[in-house]
Amino acid sequence: LTTLDLGGNNLGYYGGIAIREIIREGNSSIKFLNAGFCQFKDKGAIQIFKGLQDNKTLFQLNLNRNGISSKSRDEIVKALEKNTSLWILSLANNFLEQCAVIQILSLSEKMKIYCDLGNNPLGPIGKMMVTRLSSTKERWAHFAERIT
Repeated sequence: LTTLDLGGNNLGYYGGIAIREIIREGNSSIKFLNAGFCQFKDKGAIQIFKGLQDNKTLFQLNLNRNGISSKSRDEIVKALEKNTSLWILSLANNFLEQCAVIQILSLSEKMKIYCDLGNNPLGPIGKMMVTRLSSTKERWAHFAERIT
């Protein structure tokens, strides 16, 4: 199994725990995971990010529309720092505020991860960073660097 689409299911906190166990190192060959609109909120999302820290297979993770706020920032950052396989992280349409967005975008740029943070309450500096990093030239330059 390389693709898992759980999108639109009301999985909540316990679903986050189950996904954590599925994606932990050695437990999974999943490369693409859609878990958008699953009602994880922060408690469930934190569990997923804990599993992502040790994952070596996941290429793309969609967590759009899950009620994730800046309370999850520390676990998101740890996951981005430790995970070496992730290329695309979608966190659009959540509640990540400016401080969290700046930290996540800075780290995703450093780690060469494309991170979608659209429709979060970004604040003016967060919007500037998203605009700068979302230009086609910048986005594809990250992928080119990662591949070579």
